[in-house]
Amino acid sequence: MSSVARWSLVAVLSTLALLGTGAANAVPGSGGNAVPVPADYDYDPSKGALHDYCTVFGNDLPGVDFRGACARHDHCMDRMGNAGYDACHTAFGADLVAECAWSFPAEAARHGCFALAAAMEIVVREVN
Repeated sequence: MSSVARWSLVAVLSTLALLGTGAANAVPGSGGNAVPVPADYDYDPSKGALHDYCTVFGNDLPGVDFRGACARHDHCMDRMGNAGYDACHTAFGADLVAECAWSFPAEAARHGCFALAAAMEIVVREVN
């Protein structure tokens, strides 16, 4: 893992800790509604990283459900192959931001989530 990816991962973990205090600002039941999991997504972790939602970050983030964004990213990478990764990563970042905006109506918590989303996109670009 490159130093950029390591520092981005540190940023992600730090932001997760901060979001833990803002999770009460999330609208109950709102996570996952902004970016739905594709109907044809094959969730099966035994098939590898493209079938397990959020490989690096996990699926239990406080106050926000990124499974839809992660599933769409996995789906894109699975369908596009190496040539499509950049477009997949860009769409992933946009999906993360959309999920943050949906899940956190309070501006302070939303901005923390946006920082997390940006760090997640950086890590994904570095790893893939």
